Amino acid sequence: MRPVAGAATSTIGPDAYERSGRTPQLRLTLPPATSPRPFPLVVALHSLANDGHEPQAEWGIDALAASAGVAVAYPDGLDTSWDAGTCCGQAAADHIDDVGWLRALISDLEQHYPIDRHRVILVGFSNGGMLAYRYACEHAAEIAGIAVVAASLQTTDCTPAAPVGVVAVHGQLDERVPYDGTAWSDALGTPLTSVEDSLGPFRARADCPSPPQPRDSVRTDVDGLPTDDAAGGQSGTTGVGVSTRDPNDRPTAGATATRQATPTATPTATPAATATPTPTPTAASASPAGSRYSATKKETSCSSDKRVVEFLLPGVAHGWPPSSGPARFNTAAVLWRLLAPMRSHRAGPNL
Repeated sequence: MRPVAGAATSTIGPDAYERSGRTPQLRLTLPPATSPRPFPLVVALHSLANDGHEPQAEWGIDALAASAGVAVAYPDGLDTSWDAGTCCGQAAADHIDDVGWLRALISDLEQHYPIDRHRVILVGFSNGGMLAYRYACEHAAEIAGIAVVAASLQTTDCTPAAPVGVVAVHGQLDERVPYDGTAWSDALGTPLTSVEDSLGPFRARADCPSPPQPRDSVRTDVDGLPTDDAAGGQSGTTGVGVSTRDPNDRPTAGATATRQATPTATPTATPAATATPTPTPTAASASPAGSRYSATKKETSCSSDKRVVEFLLPGVAHGWPPSSGPARFNTAAVLWRLLAPMRSHRAGPNL
């Protein structure tokens, strides 16, 4: 069910979620009853001109509920958009307090389900990823991490209060939200920040060297793990060495290798066992047939315990990366593997 535009009230105070002026309907997938309690919460934020059905049907995140014991919420933006700062759609034009509402939603879910308040993760695509960035700028201490796909930071004042885990995935052929940003986007009516500049505040707060040097790039397979495959080298990559990794695939500083639901209405909960994600391929050709190369990963060694990781996918345009075909990338699994160990600086909101 899609919410319609209205005079959304302020999302401040203990009843903020109820007073937000939005529909009480919420897509929510719960983990199996046998899963350990409390369980993590993933909030999946849809793209512009979509609603929560998009991530639930196309991103493969529902599978985490069954495989990893995770609750997944799929909220809807007003007028199928989110106010991420200078973007996007009617929500941005009306200055809807989506950050405040989302914080109230997380608080409400934490009060009504056995959620681990130190393990809340936001995952967003395009406009949804932009909102995840903004939320992390304003409430970094309350979330374990964010994962952004084909998105950019669209708020000018980003000062995270605490280090937070960030994973960014971007297609090399993305023209709607270009990797290098753009001075002006006619389609979205705003300048768009580059991926490197979007990650800058989070690298700085987590004490990660920025920007990454060529030696901090490594080629990966479809699971985001380093590969020694020499085929399918990425255009524009100049590095000849990559940082050595520990067994958890984290960079080791100073060393290089020789290769490159609401109380007034019940959310519609889906049992994890019945979830059947249907990923939609969106990419053109990628690496040559037979190559295990799928992405270029950039990461530097951070002084904090957080990770800020970037994946650039060759042959992939604007869209959630395909899970099949020559340009496939197991996005949901990669994001979860990197962010699952993260914990927030303090417990999530209790409004």
